[in-house]
Amino acid sequence: MKRPKFRFSDARRRYHIFYLLTLVLILVVVGRLFLLQVLQGAKWARITEDQMTNSIRRNTPRGRIVDRNGEELAVSIMVHSLYVNPKEMNETPAALKGKKEVRDTAKVAAEKLAPVLKMKQDELYSDFKLKGQFLWIKRMLEPPEYEAVKQVIKENDLPGLHFIEESKRYYTKKSMAAQVLGFVGTDDSGLSGLELALDSVLKGAETRQVKRVDAMGRTLAGGEGDPSDTKEKPMVA
Repeated sequence: MKRPKFRFSDARRRYHIFYLLTLVLILVVVGRLFLLQVLQGAKWARITEDQMTNSIRRNTPRGRIVDRNGEELAVSIMVHSLYVNPKEMNETPAALKGKKEVRDTAKVAAEKLAPVLKMKQDELYSDFKLKGQFLWIKRMLEPPEYEAVKQVIKENDLPGLHFIEESKRYYTKKSMAAQVLGFVGTDDSGLSGLELALDSVLKGAETRQVKRVDAMGRTLAGGEGDPSDTKEKPMVA
């Protein structure tokens, strides 16, 4: 049986085909890179920045209300509010010391925090197991309560639980002149009386603190932006 004769023209044709296919592939890759990096570069940069940052709202203290003698009638102090990042809590392996199994961090957190926060354990557990990266657990903690919660988080190495400083309103005369002074809501906005009438003057400035996070929503080391200015608003007499 005769072997087919090798033809130089066939080899050259195959080389040209391979060369053209390679060139087309390179052009496709370059075109795709041009589309992503140049034409859609700004869009993907925004998406990447959104995925790598977590913005948290912060308020400066609300202005004081004083009487004609300068005695304080309404004053705000900065207190801590507790929130959870469920994604960070539930996707962070927390192996028990000396054991191979992984603990249910949400269950441990609910069990330890329920008596401190005076909340139901099953409700806390349900909140901790929700999807997402931000959920309020309890707003405006009193200083002793904040210290107790912080201690529980530290002792049990509980990820995903964080604090935000917020302005809380106190009325020094209790119910005296309450109808005149009015009151504020949880968001620090005036709802009645002088608090409402002078809200634009008294209300603290709203700012945002940006935190850099990883793919699991965990705050990166050195990733917290500088807290915004927390100077108190001027007093109103």
